[in-house]
Amino acid sequence: MAKEAKAVININTCSNLTQPGETYYLTADIMNSATTCMNITANDIVLDCQGHTIDGLRTDGTVGIQVYRTLSQNTNVTIKNCIVTEWSTGIYFYNASSNQIINTISNNSLKYGILLYTKYSMTDIKIINVTTNSNDRVGIYFRGPTSDNQVINVTTNSNNKYGGFILYLFHDSTINNSKIQNNSISGLYIQNSGSPPNRIYNNFFNNTNNTYFCRTIYTNYWNTTKQIGERVYSPGKYIGGNYWTNSTGNDYSDTCVDNDRNGFCDYNYTLDPDQTGNNTDYLPLSNQADVESPKWSNNSTNNTIAGKPTLFSLRWTDNFQLSSYIFSLDNCTGTFQDITRSFAGTGNWSNETFVISSTAFCTVKWRVNATDTNDNWNASDVFSFTTLPSYCDLAIPTDDATFTINQNNKYYCLSGNKQVSGKNAINFSSGVQNSTLDCLGYNLDGNDASGTTGVYLFQSQTNNTIKNCNITDFAGGIYLINYPSNNTLVNNVLTSNTRGIHLWLSSNNTLRDNIANSNSIGICLSNWANYNTLINNTARFNTISGGIKIDGSNNNTLINNTLHENSENVWIVSSQNNTIEGGSIAFATTRDYYLQSADSTNLFQATNFTASRRIYFDDATSWFNYRNDTLSSIWLKTNLSSAATITRKLINWNQSLMRWNDSSSVAVTARYNLTGLTPNKYYFVYNDSSPVQALKTDSNGELPSFTIYLSSEHEIKVEEAKLVVNLSTPSPITCTEANPCEWGNQVYWINASVECRNTNCGNVNGTVRYNDSTTTMKAINTTPDKPFYVVGEGQAENPISCGILTQGQTCYLNWTVNATGDPGSAWRIDVNFSSDLNFWNDTQDAIIKMNVPPRIWNLVVRDIYGNPITSTGTGVAVNITVNVSDSNLNYVEGNFTWPNGTKVYKNLTYYPTNNYTHNWTYAIHISMPPGTAYIKVTAYDDFGSSNSTNTTLIIDETYTLDLDNTPINFSTVNPGQVVNAITGKGWPLLAIVSGNVPINLSQRGEDFLTGLIDPNERIDIRNMTWNTSESGYFSALTNTYTLVNKSLQPGYDQPIYYKLNTPPVRPQSYGGLVYVCGLKSGVCSD
Repeated sequence: MAKEAKAVININTCSNLTQPGETYYLTADIMNSATTCMNITANDIVLDCQGHTIDGLRTDGTVGIQVYRTLSQNTNVTIKNCIVTEWSTGIYFYNASSNQIINTISNNSLKYGILLYTKYSMTDIKIINVTTNSNDRVGIYFRGPTSDNQVINVTTNSNNKYGGFILYLFHDSTINNSKIQNNSISGLYIQNSGSPPNRIYNNFFNNTNNTYFCRTIYTNYWNTTKQIGERVYSPGKYIGGNYWTNSTGNDYSDTCVDNDRNGFCDYNYTLDPDQTGNNTDYLPLSNQADVESPKWSNNSTNNTIAGKPTLFSLRWTDNFQLSSYIFSLDNCTGTFQDITRSFAGTGNWSNETFVISSTAFCTVKWRVNATDTNDNWNASDVFSFTTLPSYCDLAIPTDDATFTINQNNKYYCLSGNKQVSGKNAINFSSGVQNSTLDCLGYNLDGNDASGTTGVYLFQSQTNNTIKNCNITDFAGGIYLINYPSNNTLVNNVLTSNTRGIHLWLSSNNTLRDNIANSNSIGICLSNWANYNTLINNTARFNTISGGIKIDGSNNNTLINNTLHENSENVWIVSSQNNTIEGGSIAFATTRDYYLQSADSTNLFQATNFTASRRIYFDDATSWFNYRNDTLSSIWLKTNLSSAATITRKLINWNQSLMRWNDSSSVAVTARYNLTGLTPNKYYFVYNDSSPVQALKTDSNGELPSFTIYLSSEHEIKVEEAKLVVNLSTPSPITCTEANPCEWGNQVYWINASVECRNTNCGNVNGTVRYNDSTTTMKAINTTPDKPFYVVGEGQAENPISCGILTQGQTCYLNWTVNATGDPGSAWRIDVNFSSDLNFWNDTQDAIIKMNVPPRIWNLVVRDIYGNPITSTGTGVAVNITVNVSDSNLNYVEGNFTWPNGTKVYKNLTYYPTNNYTHNWTYAIHISMPPGTAYIKVTAYDDFGSSNSTNTTLIIDETYTLDLDNTPINFSTVNPGQVVNAITGKGWPLLAIVSGNVPINLSQRGEDFLTGLIDPNERIDIRNMTWNTSESGYFSALTNTYTLVNKSLQPGYDQPIYYKLNTPPVRPQSYGGLVYVCGLKSGVCSD
């Protein structure tokens, strides 16, 4: 390898280069030199001609550039960027090794273009990017023992006598990427060369004799291994051997067989004349290489719904033979996974099926790399789509083709932005029902071709939904024509179309939350598009026919739509019974409302007229029927005597006062009708504050029509002629037992005020009135009367005069009223104001209601014997009584709250009679734990008034004692006889306790008496003995209580057995009493 010099010397004439390590730059051409020009005598030199020419006179023995050494040595000389012409030898190296000739031309010399000569040895010569043409003998001549050389990208053409190269004793070197053409004798003249072998490959030989072997023929290698590289000639991506041709184009490479089209001849090419095979090109180049990569088309996926199997398809074609492909899928992960498959033929599909990600709205990317049998690869684009939600049944592809929705009850989702040219994007087949098109916010984009539609419904499609579509650049964004009905269009955006949404002979559809901006017309209803509903749509910047146009269509309802900055915001043509309600209709570039043959049945209501709005009447038959957003629903109907634009602004709008400003583009008479006003009332009409006339409404609240001549801006005012009354409500009547209403009078104060709202209200009087059971109101008397009369200091007045009232004056009146009423009676009180002026002979009444509640008293709790009690035991029955008085009593309710918190309600309904005092009894069995019970009784009358009273009842612990009341009968006994009841002549007494506590059981007796013979004769009670068992000691019964059983438990019985020791008494019938007593504690006593 030559070393790069370090110093710099500029030269412009033939020179001796004597300074080692220098770089010599030739700065000018040297022409017609008669002697050797550049003599390089120093080593490590660079001669850079910088593209300049070193020219001689073809004088024998002259050299253009010479490196000459008497002995072989490494001179490390680089010659580059030189043009050397017309010498005996263009460039001459003698006994010089390790040199380079780069980017140099050596042509038209008398003998040699380049001569490399040694008698000893020469190595490491590099000839790179060099041209040697038209030299008389040889282009490049290696003469003498030389090795380890590189000849790369050399062109040697048209060299006479011996040819392009002479290789003499040329060994272990490389010649490649060179073009050797049209040389005499041979392209390569090889003499005694190839020990070790040379490697000669990827060269273009085009000579009559491409090679000539002289004397000893050594083995040389005429190809490299098959590898990717740039061929010197013929198509192909692999290099190997050489291309062999001649001037007639019928040499080996031109005619060889290449069945597999791999760019190499199918058979070897042997070069040496003896056909020994020592010089054979095993990979001769052919001109039949298949270098065309496979081509792809028709990419498609049959599904984009998340979590479902999806077929990824791509069509491949090849001019020779397909081999394999690599399918790559990232499946929303961002990292491609590869699968390699084989396929064959000149046309085939790379079809792969995978379950795509279950995540909705993620991006799936895929691609395919394919190759043919000659290793020509081609990679498809990276395709992608966004996964759709699981609720989508079918995905709409994004190709440039019209998609048809042809199934009922399906949910179609657009899988991505879809652009079509000269055609509809999506059609609904006739008859499709209950299906949804959801664009999911993707675009449908056309190319503005006439007659095209983004979404097209024709004929009998019903109950379908179109939603979330962004549609641009069509003649019609969404077009419903010829009877599609009951369809819903929601949340679509339509921009830059001729018509955003067009309904033509299509009824009962709903358009909601759509945006139609920057079209020629935003939304159009035409040709009997009836009974459609448009809600919350927006139309702006639509330039020709406006925001919404209703043409020949009836009974449509538009609610809360925003129509701004259109040429016409609303345009109604020959249409009836359409309602435009709410929303905002303003800022039109031409007119806000355009009425053309639009009669008075079209209604505009609840839209904003706080700022001026322009209303255009195209003809004298058109009406603008308007209702502002008020509870009173006041309608203002307007038409003009001729075509004109009215600019209107509302100032005030209620049943009492309506004010608005109208101005016209030309002088015109406007006719106004108002309805929805107070029935049977007078109203003044003002034109710019001047009274025009007084008109009275009919029973429906409609005012007769009136006209205003508009020649400029006018303020029009319609004001109700009325008195405004305020009436304060009296305090309610309270009736109590201590102060019952029917026993005394109550005094109330009734206050009222009246305001005059007009210029002159006349002499105004106020009358306080009442009624009892009829609708006719009666003036309250000023003398004592029942139920009411007016009282006052001095003379009581009714009516009271306010005097003459003018505009803005208020009169305050009050009355003191005595009320005497029975419970349950009710009255209605009002104050009636009237004026002596005819315009105001009606009245303004304020009505209140007065009602006397029921009287209720004497709430008592009694035992079953009728005795009043304040306490009782659990399990004891009681009665509750109360007195109620009311002629209109409806029902009485008992409300009992027991000690454990339990509440019980008991209602008893009465139907009033002439006797309206009721005694109410309610029997109740108390089975509650001890404590205090609260008892409340309420009486309600027919007018909703009520009164109540309450008491309490203490409930104690309870117990009962039941006895077997069978008499203790000893039958007939004899005096002095002991009779035992156990023997069957008497019965044991059974004492049984019940309740919730145990008791102590005691007994005592009385002497036996008789009234048959001697009433004073008796058997002493001590003669009777007892025991609690059948055997054992029997005790004497005494006159005082003796404990029998302490703590007898509830539910248990206690037997008592008796014996009788009969004393010596007179025989007769005797009878006596035994008392048995139970107490919670202690022993009973009398």
